[in-house]
Amino acid sequence: MGNPPQIFNGERERTQLFLSQWEIYWGLNYQVDAMAQPYSQVLCFLSYIQGPEVQDWVTHELRWLREQVHGNHVLPNNPWLWAQMMVHFGNAFIDTMTQAKARNELTKLQMEGGHINEYIAKFEQYVTMAGYSVDEPTVLEKFIKGLPTPLAWNCVEMDNPDSWDEWKESARKRQEVYIRWRQILGVADTKREQSSSNKKDLNRWRQGFSSKRADKDPNAMDTTPGRTHAHRMTTDECTRLLNEGKCFNCQKKGHFSQDCPQSPSPPDRDRAPHARKGKARKEESDEEGDPSDTESMPPVPKIKASKRKLTGEELMVLVKDADDEAKDYIIQNAFMKEDF
Repeated sequence: MGNPPQIFNGERERTQLFLSQWEIYWGLNYQVDAMAQPYSQVLCFLSYIQGPEVQDWVTHELRWLREQVHGNHVLPNNPWLWAQMMVHFGNAFIDTMTQAKARNELTKLQMEGGHINEYIAKFEQYVTMAGYSVDEPTVLEKFIKGLPTPLAWNCVEMDNPDSWDEWKESARKRQEVYIRWRQILGVADTKREQSSSNKKDLNRWRQGFSSKRADKDPNAMDTTPGRTHAHRMTTDECTRLLNEGKCFNCQKKGHFSQDCPQSPSPPDRDRAPHARKGKARKEESDEEGDPSDTESMPPVPKIKASKRKLTGEELMVLVKDADDEAKDYIIQNAFMKEDF
């Protein structure tokens, strides 16, 4: 099925083209008997390497293969045979500088932007150019280090992969689950989306400060968010009132602004006043120690956190209102866990 690779005659400029053609051809025929067994796969691969410049190398590899199977009793279905063939081919025909560069790039390669398929494709390309085998322990270690740490941990905890194919499948699966949860919770995928969201929030506040100001009563108190006082006091005025122990609202002594009787929103008289610093707090503590006062005043109600379990809808609203960093934490430490 498909077009077989062009005959490779040893020209180093055509090495990568030949390997790419072989990978396509093998991918289309990997279930065929000649491709399914590593021993016959090596023989098929060698059949496409012909010419006076490569004949000695092919003969040497045939002898090596026969020695492994018949002399060292390596099983024909052992993947090690194919892995070693790729190492031998790379050492013989991949340019030394290209190989060194590929190995360097493989060490630095990291998954970026959540694109797992792009990362896997690049990794496999560099492995081939470097003359490595994907199932080598050191190569698998490089692949794992290139994954985001939470993704690698999820692969180990959920699937415990061992071989290269198992790691590829696990990484793709866990990343797809992670992306779906981000979409459900509305996490911004790019800095541009986050910037757009921030601008929308900023515009809402600007509208709150500036919209319909012309229609307002000039003598009315400005209740726009962030402007709850009738007028903005200077720093000197605030300092003076604070030193004189006067209310910021009515500028009279005897109480603070949150308890001011002239406040546009009078405080709930049944609500306990805010605790004050210094002498005021000490006086309140002394008064609470007087039994007569305790009997004459109603007990201060204590606010307890509700023990009611949240419904599914309430939980989703709560999570969706969190920032992106918190959502990521919840996805990784709750939704991605096996026992969730």
